[in-house]
Amino acid sequence: MSFSRQSEVENWERKLYDYRESHFEVSARVHISHLVFESGFRRRMDGRQNIRRLTQMMKMQGCQRLMRDNHVPVIVPRAHWEDRVRPRSGGGIIPSLDMELDYRLCAYDHENLITAARNFLGHDNQWWIVDVYLTDNEEGAFSQFQLSELLVDKFIVSPDDHRNEAESIRHKFIQSLKERYPNDNRPPDGLIYERINRYEGYLDTPRDMLAANNWWAVLEALAGSKKGKYLKQFFKHETLHQKLNSLLVIPGLWGGMRIGLLHKLTAMHCDEPVACYWELIFATFSRLVGGREELLLLIDGVTVELLQSRVPRISRKDLQSLQVELEEGRLSPNFSEEARQDIWARLKEIDYPIPTLKTFFKDRLYLEVAQSVMKRLFVQPRTEKITIDQGVYGKYDTPVPVSMALRQEWLGSDLLEFWRFSFQYGFEM
Repeated sequence: MSFSRQSEVENWERKLYDYRESHFEVSARVHISHLVFESGFRRRMDGRQNIRRLTQMMKMQGCQRLMRDNHVPVIVPRAHWEDRVRPRSGGGIIPSLDMELDYRLCAYDHENLITAARNFLGHDNQWWIVDVYLTDNEEGAFSQFQLSELLVDKFIVSPDDHRNEAESIRHKFIQSLKERYPNDNRPPDGLIYERINRYEGYLDTPRDMLAANNWWAVLEALAGSKKGKYLKQFFKHETLHQKLNSLLVIPGLWGGMRIGLLHKLTAMHCDEPVACYWELIFATFSRLVGGREELLLLIDGVTVELLQSRVPRISRKDLQSLQVELEEGRLSPNFSEEARQDIWARLKEIDYPIPTLKTFFKDRLYLEVAQSVMKRLFVQPRTEKITIDQGVYGKYDTPVPVSMALRQEWLGSDLLEFWRFSFQYGFEM
């Protein structure tokens, strides 16, 4: 890292440290029901495996709440302090907070831990420790929570906008609370991929190099990991990169992301089949929500896992299993009851295994076998890299020169037959 970059990091670190120290008010006990978490990409892609892991740990070692690492950071508007929210007078090592019955605290970390604790702790023991930070924003608690989500996920305020440095520092502070991962708690590949794309500016958002570098560091935290190298190489492949990014509107898919396999995709030179698979994933889930793109954001990781590889129109067992999940509220829980019934009606008509990112990275193994057969049909040019489809098209002789697009039109069905043969007999060749 260059001296100027290190100086910039230290400058922001000092500002965040000073902001944290000046805005921290107290550590206190609250009832878990007063904590509310955002419903962004991170939550919706979560398949809830970590909640099950934490619940199992609590059954073995109990629920540990006092250690600072387990405190939940919350933000309270200064105008609400001592009015709608106030520390309870009296003894005790850790004070409690009194607040209005319908008041909610904007929480920024440990959502899975709180969910596991809510299921584990007895009804009369549902408390947790929060670290309270006061801000000068006089919006209501929930309104401020919505604003913070917009700041971090939509970048209404650019971190590089020096005309409003105070707001920029507040934005960075909230970002640091939301995206804090201890060294021994690595976030999933799907979240890392989404955050790096966001902060590198690939998702129509301003670049934030400090945040991007933090996520690159998280990706390469394990000794000997080459995931950072693989991802940078993948970003250079404009076609596949853009096509994969089109699936980011469906958060629930990204629990199946595998950054460590991206280099294998580019090395196969099978851009067209890979893109076709991703298009089928998008088309399938778009079909389920009736083509309404705004509803794709509500598809969660648990729903994707339940639907994965199911063939409800063909398999009665799959249909009955999914109906139970629907009736018990685990399938499409983020949708209204009317929308859930509409999704169910469309789901019953799907007559092929429902594809996801997880199935894609498994099915990639079959594509590797087929491409090893297909690449024997032509010689890869030394001067340029072409896909297997382009290589096969190039072998088609015509009396006069024709464009690649016209070759694709003429050979479309024949090429599919080549691929079908390669998949069917590839293991025997």
